Amino acid sequence: MDVAQAFTEALQREPSASPSLPSPVSERNRVSPPSSLGASHTAKEEEEEDYTPPSVRNMVANWCPRNVVSPPTDAALGATNGVNGNASVAQTIVAPPLEKRKSSYEKYSAFIMPPLAEERTPVASPAGTLKSEAAPPPEAFAEEEEDWEPPAVGTKFAAEESKDEIAVEVPPAKPAVDVKPVEVQPKLLNKVIDLAYDDQPLPHVDIDALFQAPRSIYAPDPDVQTISVEVMAIAGNAAVAINKDVHIFYDSELLAVIHRAKAKSSGLVATKVWAWRGRRAQPDERAAQKVQELARRYGTTPVTVEQAREPPELVSVLGGTLATRQGTRAHWSPENTAMHVVRSLRGLIYIDELDLGVQNLCSGYSYCTSILETFYVWHGRGSSTAEQSAALAYAKLLAPAEENIVELTEDESQEEEMFWMMLGDGDYANADYWKWRSNALFLDPRIWVVDVSQGDAMQPVSSFPAHPGFSRQVYLVDCIWELFVVIGDEARSRRLEIRLALATADALARKASPTRPFTPTIHTLVFPTQIPADLLLTFRELHESDLNAGDIPDHMNLIPAGEADANLKAMSWSYAVLQDHTMLPVGVDPSHLQ
Repeated sequence: MDVAQAFTEALQREPSASPSLPSPVSERNRVSPPSSLGASHTAKEEEEEDYTPPSVRNMVANWCPRNVVSPPTDAALGATNGVNGNASVAQTIVAPPLEKRKSSYEKYSAFIMPPLAEERTPVASPAGTLKSEAAPPPEAFAEEEEDWEPPAVGTKFAAEESKDEIAVEVPPAKPAVDVKPVEVQPKLLNKVIDLAYDDQPLPHVDIDALFQAPRSIYAPDPDVQTISVEVMAIAGNAAVAINKDVHIFYDSELLAVIHRAKAKSSGLVATKVWAWRGRRAQPDERAAQKVQELARRYGTTPVTVEQAREPPELVSVLGGTLATRQGTRAHWSPENTAMHVVRSLRGLIYIDELDLGVQNLCSGYSYCTSILETFYVWHGRGSSTAEQSAALAYAKLLAPAEENIVELTEDESQEEEMFWMMLGDGDYANADYWKWRSNALFLDPRIWVVDVSQGDAMQPVSSFPAHPGFSRQVYLVDCIWELFVVIGDEARSRRLEIRLALATADALARKASPTRPFTPTIHTLVFPTQIPADLLLTFRELHESDLNAGDIPDHMNLIPAGEADANLKAMSWSYAVLQDHTMLPVGVDPSHLQ
């Protein structure tokens, strides 16, 4: 029997010879129970939808000899008829159709998508060139496109489109506000403002005495013999003695330096206690009380000392050399990339760690910089012999071996690429006059506070005071080859002191001219301002952030002496010149404009 014959027999087979499962035909011919007409009609439609005609695939899958059960006995048949009422004598066991055994994934995963129209590939771009003459004509890019026409009103597409347009409503745009910059009228800029001053005569200053004032080198008292020097780190209410490198301080520390000495002439023992505070130290009240307790133990009172304003006596007690580093003593390592400047002041050596950068390099001093286990000792053209020796000794203290030290002069270092790469790009303080410093008779700069309310209007000081005391004074600074009149932010109205400082600076410059390669130049520096690099690195205590109250301006208010003198004599100013209160003319204060 072939497949076609089996398929024909299956169609012609009576319902009694069908498998035990109810066939669709018998289910369709079964009499429905009495019910409403609508219900029977619905059930009939569901049966028709469930009907599946036999397929050739099912017949092939089920092709095998049929298992026919032997006819039952009459008794058994009667019993069966009694229960089922109408049972078939012969029963055939057939597997369910293959279509019903498929999973839902196999049933719905073979959909065939409708074919899409093939799009023509556009003409390729010109190869290797972007010239207009090399490109193909525009006709080559043209494609056959149907002209699009908007759908007619009333069509389904138009209705849906209009429905979408109604559903999404765009809020009306707010009217644009035309904001125009505030422009000062030209008439107002050209307006002239008259300022009246009552300038008093200048007090007398002894220029000879001022010029010949000694720049002495510090020397300890020969009658005082040191017994002991102790350096203790104060943390809270604890004091820890430092036994190694007592001359090296860290800017995060609060230190107590205890010096016990005996006078040779009288044999009396005296004790002095300095409380040294680093720039980044933040001691609490307990630390301050601990310092007071140490001083009381030795029967004295502590002397507060700020970093970079150490008295020469303190440095002399420590051996004549003081080194300050950034960070903490516990975490600082010679392997750190660092930059140290070595200065000689009043015969003492000061070594200060600075931020690594070319802006902190100056031709007047020696430096020790470290990077990747290489220690560069750089000598500026103006560095003294004492500074060069101290820089080399400090490098030997840090380097693991002398082979790691590279000693350079300013002229030789121009070919050392690694050194300049480490410092970065930019200019450094390399004024031409530094070349005369190494052979000069005087190396130390001088500072005077100008105050006419004192008996002596020119008061010498060892260093600039800290802010806010700095901002209330006028200073005259002698840097040997340059003279500066420095005006604090709150001292711009002190016209008498400013005039006196300029007059004294001019007299000192003329007095020093025969002993200098040239007549010293006079500048006026008005705060708030940036500080010139050469002046900034001449003094250890100058920091732009501190002296500008933490807000460094973006300008440098440096005015020549001639222009400053003309500003002091002027009584009328245009409105445009007085608009910026941080750049007012010399002698004009914001309070004068109210």
